[in-house]
Amino acid sequence: MPRLSVAIRAQAGDSAGATNTPKTSAAIVTAMAKAAPMENAAMEPVAMKDMAKRQARKRKRVGSVATGPRARLLVFLGKKERTKYGLRKEDLTLNHYGKVVSKKVSDVSKQRFGKHACNAWCEAVSIARETLGMVGFVPVGGSSAEGQALYKKAKSILGA
Repeated sequence: MPRLSVAIRAQAGDSAGATNTPKTSAAIVTAMAKAAPMENAAMEPVAMKDMAKRQARKRKRVGSVATGPRARLLVFLGKKERTKYGLRKEDLTLNHYGKVVSKKVSDVSKQRFGKHACNAWCEAVSIARETLGMVGFVPVGGSSAEGQALYKKAKSILGA
């Protein structure tokens, strides 16, 4: 028999000396139904606490969208699917500093620098360093004879 309150047991005849004992099973069910709302009222706060615990224990859902300053790194490493701006792993690359950047933006910047006059000067200085056999730090156009020679050679290569 399920757990019953004292009043129901007395009505059901479990208690010694009970005079009001129902004789049929229908009468027992009716007595239990009358006593059930009182038991439920007492058990309700405990049930609410259990519900709150179950909700608290619910597993946190991890999203596939990366946000924040490390978003591109998380996508590049494969921990997230995309950034909040829609960049996926195939859209990202590492620059020469080791920072994760957009491939599209990186390619545009490389093309822009390739057309810039600064790139031509850098190429001329590197060729001049090779031809003069210079190794290590040599300031271009500095006070030393090596620096002056490097500057003249780079100017001649750039002008040619």
